[in-house]
Amino acid sequence: MTTSQERCQGLSAVIREGAAVRYSLLVFITVTLIGGCKSEAEGIKPGIHTITEAVYSSATVVPVKKYTVYPSVAGIVEASVLEEGMQVNEDDVLLRVKSEQADWERKKAQLQYEQARRSATGEEAVLREMTERINSAQAQLRADSSTYSRQHRLWEQNIGSRQTYEAAQLKFETSRNQLRELRNAYDRTKGELESQMELAETVLDQRRSAYAEFLIRAALRGTVYEVFVEEGESITPQTPIATIGSTDDFIVRLSIDEVDIARVKPGQEVVIALDAYKEQSFTANLTKISPQKDERTQTYAAEAVFKRGPDRLFAGLSGEANIIVSQRNNVLALPTEFISANGKVLTEDGEQQVKTGVTDFRYTEIVSGIDTNTVVFQVE
Repeated sequence: MTTSQERCQGLSAVIREGAAVRYSLLVFITVTLIGGCKSEAEGIKPGIHTITEAVYSSATVVPVKKYTVYPSVAGIVEASVLEEGMQVNEDDVLLRVKSEQADWERKKAQLQYEQARRSATGEEAVLREMTERINSAQAQLRADSSTYSRQHRLWEQNIGSRQTYEAAQLKFETSRNQLRELRNAYDRTKGELESQMELAETVLDQRRSAYAEFLIRAALRGTVYEVFVEEGESITPQTPIATIGSTDDFIVRLSIDEVDIARVKPGQEVVIALDAYKEQSFTANLTKISPQKDERTQTYAAEAVFKRGPDRLFAGLSGEANIIVSQRNNVLALPTEFISANGKVLTEDGEQQVKTGVTDFRYTEIVSGIDTNTVVFQVE
C-alpha cells in the first residue's frame, strides 16, 4: 500500500512524462490527487467552541501607596537611618539636615517664650510687685475708710471740726483712687504681658516649624524601597531622598494601547501571567483607567486589584495581562491560522469567503460562509 507522499511523488513523475498523456487529462488528475493529498494531511472541520476576546497589556506589580520623599530645605545630610527594605511608621524621622542656625533660633525662641510666660503668669517680679502694691493700697483704703466713717458720724453729731472731717474725707478718696489706678495698671500690664507671651509663642511655633523642616519624616507606614542619598551629601528641595510604599498591599499597573482603550472598562476581569511565576496565571479586576494618554508611549495607564494572586508579591514584578472584554459560548469557530488575511478559507472546492466574528488567542468565530461539515485546509 502506498502512502500519500508516495502518491504525490508518483504524480510528479506522471507530470514530467506528460508527453504520453493528453494535457486535459493531466490537469484533472493533478487537481484530484493534490486535493486528496491535502485533505488527508491537513483538512479539519469547524467546531463549536467558547471564544474569549481579550485586550493585551503589559503588567507591573506596584504598592497600593507609594511616594518619593523630597526635602523642603537645602543643606547637608547630617544623619540618616534610611536602609532599603526597612519598615517605617508614619512620622518617623528618616534623616536630619544640618541646621545650626535653625537650631539656635529655635532655642532662642524657646527661652523668650518661657520668659514671657513667667512674666504673664506672675512668676516674675513685675506682676508680683504690683500685686503687693495693690494689697498695701487695699489696707490703706480700709484704714482711711474707717477714719472717714468715724469722722462722718461725729460731724453729723456736731462733734469735732469741719477741717478734720474734710481731711479724713480727702484721704479716703485719695486712697480709693490710688487703689483703682493700681488695679487698672495691673490689668493693663497683665494684658500686655499676655500679648507678649502669645507673640513669643507664635515666634516659637514658627522657629519649631522651620527647624522641623530639617527633620525629614515618613508620610506613611510602609517599606523603604529605594534610598538615593547618604550622610554627608548635599541636597536641595529637588533631590529625591527615598521611595516609600505599602508593605503588603499591591496593585497591578497596566499599559493599554490607545487602539484598544475603547473596549475596556472598570469591572472587567484580567488574567495575569508574571515572569516570576512561570506557567501560572492569576486573576484580577480592572479598577481604574487613566483619562489621559501618555504621549510618549501612546498608551493609557490602568490599575487592577488581585482576586487571586500569588502567595508572595514583590514591588516591581512584571509580566503580561489580558483584559477579558467579551466571551461567546457555543460558536462555530476555526483555528485562526486556517483563515487568510482577507477572510477566506481553503476548502475541497477551492477558496471560500467567510464572515468572521470575535477572535481569541487560538480561535476565530465563523459567522457565515461554511458549516460544521466543511473540510478546511491550513492556509500556506
